Amino acid sequence: MGACLSQRAGRASETESMENDIQRNTVPFGHNRPLQPMKMKWTAPTPMTDKQLKQKRQEFWETAPVYEGRREIWNALQAATQTDDLQLAQAIIDSANVILPTGSLASAYDELGNHYVLPEYCLSEPTNLISNNGSDEEDSNHLIPEKQDQNIDDIDDKFKFSIKLRLSSSKEEKLRVHNSQTILQAKRHLSDIIGVEPHQQRWYFYGRKLEDKMKIEDSKLSNGYVVQVVTDGIQPPTPVA
Repeated sequence: MGACLSQRAGRASETESMENDIQRNTVPFGHNRPLQPMKMKWTAPTPMTDKQLKQKRQEFWETAPVYEGRREIWNALQAATQTDDLQLAQAIIDSANVILPTGSLASAYDELGNHYVLPEYCLSEPTNLISNNGSDEEDSNHLIPEKQDQNIDDIDDKFKFSIKLRLSSSKEEKLRVHNSQTILQAKRHLSDIIGVEPHQQRWYFYGRKLEDKMKIEDSKLSNGYVVQVVTDGIQPPTPVA
């Protein structure tokens, strides 16, 4: 009798544990809320122009589907952020079965439980936005003075490693780099291989743009890591399921 009670208690405890695990890993479907008419207020670290904000948004939408989630959901979220018609935005969200636990596009889920987080700059303009479409400040990285690149063959082998560059054409290239190089110098080496000028290349690592002045060691790249390379005039590749 005691053994039976013990077995029942053990099973009950096991069932309760499994239910708790399921609850922790379940998307909050029951908490889906209608899209709320709200604008997030935020301030950029440094004032930015309309043109810079547009480019920053474009960079996010181009790279986010490559790393996680489903492209059709990303497309729906993008379309919803680009309209001021709340009813239309809600229709777009509903048609893609997107779940908004807080009623905000900042945090969304799809039916499979994938989580989609949108940065503030995709949801609203910063309070310190500069309305100057003629500004070329965003291109300042392309005006870095030319200097003689150090020959990578002259670097000790222990400081070298290979990275994979996934191009917009879906082709992949391996590039040998070293920590003391800048991203711009690595772009020049890639240019020698694919014939695309450095200023026409945009490098992304886990959704973050790698700026020309950044050193390889500061980018957190390591041997075998994959860098997404978007080249002007070529669409980014479809993510692998």
